Amino acid sequence: MRQKPSFSFTGEGRKSQKLTLKQRLFCEKYVALRGNGVAAARAAGYSTSSYNVLHAIASENLQKPTLLDYIQILLKEEGLTDESVDRELLLVVRQDADLMAKMRGISEYNKIRGRHAPKEVKGEVIVIEKGWRVEKDDRDKD
Repeated sequence: MRQKPSFSFTGEGRKSQKLTLKQRLFCEKYVALRGNGVAAARAAGYSTSSYNVLHAIASENLQKPTLLDYIQILLKEEGLTDESVDRELLLVVRQDADLMAKMRGISEYNKIRGRHAPKEVKGEVIVIEKGWRVEKDDRDKD
């Protein structure tokens, strides 16, 4: 049986790791296509035209630690690190030109920090003003 050609790289822990050439291409296309796994699988040459099969292949690939390590290396080479993304988020939050983008940036920051509003609200919300929330169950009963 013929062996598949492979690609070796050194991961974050300085451990040598191997990928098939198709896996390597998938990772490179995944980064180039900004996280579109289906398009990356198609571009890497996984032989199917079915969206569902390509989706399953991409999902499976994105659960493999070796592929994730290589994707992290590629992202780092592109300058996409936690620190660089945090700096960009800070720019969005501090700007005043696009208030919708600013609100989305603040919302994202609050999610990251675990400061977002609960998804479920007890009772009926009567007023939300100036950061205060008054619910039907919380009103004074005179």
